[in-house]
Amino acid sequence: MSYSELLKSARVIYTQKDCTIQMIEGSRFLFINMIGYMNPTDHKLFCENILEAMIEHQVQALLFNMKAYKIISPESQTWLVENWSPRAWDAGYRYCGIITSNDLFGKTSTEKVMKSAEEALETQYFNDNDLAFEWISSVSSPIAKKTIA
Repeated sequence: MSYSELLKSARVIYTQKDCTIQMIEGSRFLFINMIGYMNPTDHKLFCENILEAMIEHQVQALLFNMKAYKIISPESQTWLVENWSPRAWDAGYRYCGIITSNDLFGKTSTEKVMKSAEEALETQYFNDNDLAFEWISSVSSPIAKKTIA
């Protein structure tokens, strides 16, 4: 199924500014669409809602569309690494797909945060939306979970 077809079955769980958390019908992952920039306070609130949605929907995989996101502030980067990520791992977070930013600073700040998670997460970076959805769907399917356990 293509990126555009999958998004037709998406249900928005949470919206903050131009950023959304979505659940794709029948999937075992959350799709997070990030646009623009969030100050550290807003970014923390948005990430707390991602964590709540992960727990509520019992997902272990997240797919971030960062194409139109500008930058993760240094303060937010530190908070993600030291505070949010350990709690997300405890909640079962294991797979992260990232559709990379078109902005150099956005791409660099995202990669900096993800570098700290190399041992805890299987992370893949994509320029192609369809390939990103194909990968996250394969690792988050019930069959993939059974073979990992």
